[in-house]
Amino acid sequence: MAILAAAGAWAWPAAASAQPQRASVSAVFPLLGAYLTLPSALRSLFYFAYRPVRRGRTDFNVRARLAAGGTTAPLALDRLGFVARLPTLAEIHAGAQVEFDGDPLRFQIEARAAQAPLARLEAAPIAAALAQINEDAYRLLGHFNIFVPKMTSAFFPESLGGRALFPDGRSESLPLFRTGLDGPTPYFEQAMFEGASHLALDQAPTRITLGIPRSLNLGQ
Repeated sequence: MAILAAAGAWAWPAAASAQPQRASVSAVFPLLGAYLTLPSALRSLFYFAYRPVRRGRTDFNVRARLAAGGTTAPLALDRLGFVARLPTLAEIHAGAQVEFDGDPLRFQIEARAAQAPLARLEAAPIAAALAQINEDAYRLLGHFNIFVPKMTSAFFPESLGGRALFPDGRSESLPLFRTGLDGPTPYFEQAMFEGASHLALDQAPTRITLGIPRSLNLGQ
């Protein structure tokens, strides 16, 4: 769904260790350094978020720390289970590492629109965010971008449902996509709703994610 397909999650060693393990920020947070290196104008409409996953589920009790400049700071999570403060480009260039305790862990990446997640949204900024992330695919992934399908849709987790609104007064229900993280999620695919001007959601989503629907439609 909205998880960036090519930015596969980075996995920690399969065997747990009693000693803390370390890996570079670039290894743990795929694409973060490349994203932060882009001029701000080229990445103003989207950003990446990362969540620690064990056995297919978000690990809200992860014990991981950012080690930089001789000090360590916990990698705190927000209420949705995503890393609340990502490493900066300066920390990456300085060789910062992530220190980790416990069982095998991976960090999964999610692409998000920078647009505020409101119950009523304009369609044009969503289209612009999708266009920008697709244009940046080569800058972020290099030649590997050929393995990444074009992002076509925006998803609205926990908004329950919604409609695409048209200038002539028509409205059409948004389809639903089921995700393991968020459950049934309405999404807006540009090609399905050509000419839509706004989206009206049943309630404000927790975020707006970008991606490609990959499973059966759950209905209108």
